[in-house]
Amino acid sequence: AAWSLLAGDETGLPGIARILEGMPATARGVALIEVAGPAEEQALRHPPGVEIRWLHRGAAAPGGTRLLLEATRGLTLPQDRAEIFCWIGAEYAAFRDLRHHLLREAGLSAGQCVAFSHWRRGMSEEEIAAAGASAITP
Repeated sequence: AAWSLLAGDETGLPGIARILEGMPATARGVALIEVAGPAEEQALRHPPGVEIRWLHRGAAAPGGTRLLLEATRGLTLPQDRAEIFCWIGAEYAAFRDLRHHLLREAGLSAGQCVAFSHWRRGMSEEEIAAAGASAITP
């Protein structure tokens, strides 16, 4: 893809870091990463054409903000939507809202968006396992 959007919270950060490291030097795009505050930011190797934006939720509970969605809505995406690749790794509500925005509002295809819900606010690991995939997939 000519332009990439990487978006996630702390649970998606390892994936974002790995993708950034593997990008060619000519890559373009943005990585939106939600963390508690500046102390959680990490030095990430990335191509010069990929901007890293740290989104600080402050005292808000993990999974309790719309920072990723608001930041994504504020982006100026390339006119040619076919050149965009998206990767999302976040809490269920953020994942669901981001995916909906990118597919329905921004006009991307499902094949352009790789999206994972790593956890769901208010549900324990045991509750997610008992509920099955429907607990963390749309």
